[in-house]
Amino acid sequence: LFSCLAHSQTPSLKPFKDDLFAYPGTLSSENNGAYTVVDYRELRDINARDKVPERRAQAQYVDTGVRKVQQDLLLKTDAGNIRHVAVGRTQGAGIIVLYLHGQGGSRKQGVDDFTFGGNFNRIKN
Repeated sequence: LFSCLAHSQTPSLKPFKDDLFAYPGTLSSENNGAYTVVDYRELRDINARDKVPERRAQAQYVDTGVRKVQQDLLLKTDAGNIRHVAVGRTQGAGIIVLYLHGQGGSRKQGVDDFTFGGNFNRIKN
């Protein structure tokens, strides 16, 4: 995940279910928190949140109400069309989060509410 700022300030996403997603511990932090390494453990941070590991998050981690502001978009460029998904305001956005997927992934994976412990849903909210 990458984020680009519209303004020169430290990026931050609004709080969403922070008690459930609380960072277990900070290993290091630089640039006033703009770059932070947290203690990550897949068994705890993904699988323990899932009803079905990596496929279906437990209900308390997800809120699908954000889907009402989700759009499937197409950007036409000289290099070709770029299909993407936007959640929230597309004009004057305060932060942009890009999900770059690897082999086997897709642009829709980054907006799937129920996979990977509800992490993508948290970012959307």
